[in-house]
Amino acid sequence: MLHATISVDCGSSLSRAICALDSAYLKPEFIVLKPKVVQVPQEKLDFYEEYKIEKPSIEKSAWIKLGRFSFAVGEFVTDYFSRAQPVSNSLIIDSIIPQTLALVGSFAQKHELSSFSLTLGILLPWNKYQKREKFETQLKNALAKFVFRGQTLSVQLRAFTAMPVGGGLFARGRVALAEEIKLNNAQELNSIVLMLGYHNSSILVVEKGELVKGITEDCGFIRMIEKLEHLSSPQDPLYSLVSVICQVRGHLGEPVLNILAKRNQKNRRKKEIEELLVVIDNARNQYVEVLKNWLERHLPSEIDELIIGGGTAHYLKKELEEILSVFNIKSPINWGDSLEEDLIEDFGDDIRMNFLESRLTDAYGLFHKILLNPRFRLLKGGLGDENKEA
Repeated sequence: MLHATISVDCGSSLSRAICALDSAYLKPEFIVLKPKVVQVPQEKLDFYEEYKIEKPSIEKSAWIKLGRFSFAVGEFVTDYFSRAQPVSNSLIIDSIIPQTLALVGSFAQKHELSSFSLTLGILLPWNKYQKREKFETQLKNALAKFVFRGQTLSVQLRAFTAMPVGGGLFARGRVALAEEIKLNNAQELNSIVLMLGYHNSSILVVEKGELVKGITEDCGFIRMIEKLEHLSSPQDPLYSLVSVICQVRGHLGEPVLNILAKRNQKNRRKKEIEELLVVIDNARNQYVEVLKNWLERHLPSEIDELIIGGGTAHYLKKELEEILSVFNIKSPINWGDSLEEDLIEDFGDDIRMNFLESRLTDAYGLFHKILLNPRFRLLKGGLGDENKEA
């Protein structure tokens, strides 16, 4: 039986997976899906499959059937089921399960697999990580038999690793930040992992190699985007703003804001763009203040090692450096650059063109950790291997 290794990060702005088949000499690939999941009647999916005019990509037509429930996932939701009730507002099933099945199913169909064994690593928000044993049981049962785009798949979960968001970055992102600086043993340090995502921001506190505290709160990048929602078109307001705002910070300025400007007359359009620049700047300043207050509440005053990840962190790097300057951080801040460089080396232009470097580092770090030792787990109370000699 063929065996695959997959790490999954079901973030609120993007579901992503790093995957490899053992038979492919573990050359990794990545899959990304929009994070939207809705429950839909199976007869609507059957109708779609029977009467679709073209053959859409797997990512644009992802759906799963699990028992008597069926779900559309990713862009398929946006294109065909935008009015359906999101699973996040339902008690039927945790939305991470259909997202994970869709990622595994996408990988299986690309490699023409119907039955295989799997080593799976998954990054969970802190509150869900604390219930990881129950989640593992549910996921194992779901993988054993489910339908993906009309094909029945049977996946044997051979090994499972759950880590809180930021765990992959800690596991593989710790590097000496300069040739003359020796990388200290994690068991000698008090380390902090800070992940700034789209919806949520997370902090992991690791003391002498042991995870002692985790915090996840809804103070992600969306807090800034929501202040600007009225600027974009009604079809997909939040997602359409993100790339534009990030590009504005990249000094593309007026050409980028032309996408959002609504007035046609040249003079009025120019004035509108100037106003948009001010509004975006004000929204960013307000969000930075929220982030500052959150960090001051939860970060210890003295930190041996600080690792920062997530797309929001890079967007606000200048502001974060100023906020963090009041803390006693005993080593240079690690921005996850080494993992980003490894990602680019593995995937090249596919990563650069889609601005995915910082958004894939957590899953990429977890992938390589379970690849080196598939029995690696984040133990209750500690960061380490289940079997140190394995």
